[in-house]
Amino acid sequence: MIMANVVAGIFVIGGMYFSQIKETAGIAALVIMVFQGIVQIQFGYKLLKLENNLGGLLKPFSYLNMVTGVCVASIVLILVGVVVSAISDLMLATIFFNVSRRLKEAELDRTERS
Repeated sequence: MIMANVVAGIFVIGGMYFSQIKETAGIAALVIMVFQGIVQIQFGYKLLKLENNLGGLLKPFSYLNMVTGVCVASIVLILVGVVVSAISDLMLATIFFNVSRRLKEAELDRTERS
C-alpha cells in the first residue's frame, strides 16, 4: 500500500511538471488507486482472521478497512473513502492507546510482584 501511494504520487507530480505525460500519468494514478483499494480490501479481510479481538475493535476496524478499499477502488466514492479512512485511523489510534495502556499495566504488575 505504501509503494502504491509513492508510485501514484510520482505519477501525479510528474504529470504536473511534464505536460506531455499529464494524461497518461493521470490514468496511471487511477489504475494504481484501484489496485490500492483492492489491497486495502484484502488487508481488512486478513485482519478478521486474527485471534485477538483487540478489545472488541478488531471487527469494526477490519470492516472499515474493507469499506475504504471498496470506496477507493471504485474511484467514484473516493471522497467517502477518505472519510471512512479517517474514522478507521482514529480507531487504529484507539487500539494503539489501549494496547499501550495494557502493556504498561502489565509491566507495573510485574514490577510490584518482584
